[in-house]
Amino acid sequence: MFHSQLDSEKYSVIYQTAGARMKETTSELNFVKLLQGVHQALGTVQDSVPKGVVFQLAQGTIRLDYDTTFARGTGREQFVWQVRNDEAILYSYRIDSRDLAGK
Repeated sequence: MFHSQLDSEKYSVIYQTAGARMKETTSELNFVKLLQGVHQALGTVQDSVPKGVVFQLAQGTIRLDYDTTFARGTGREQFVWQVRNDEAILYSYRIDSRDLAGK
């Protein structure tokens, strides 16, 4: 769902449905700028392969790492999801990409 919203440029929707932790640490304006930059520089998502899972049961979070191929580059994405009442809410998002850094 994240990638389809990213490709559809629904950056504010991603932020608005994120958890309180995300909103405490990142403003909507900064988050939208980050996602716009990713989308403009790298393009649409072509493939995303899981590379790691870290469960932090005491915090109720799951970290998922993906190697993602975009139309114009690649990146390692890190998603942290807060799990409550069988619902996963975005806790944080990070992307490391040489292709993004060079643009």
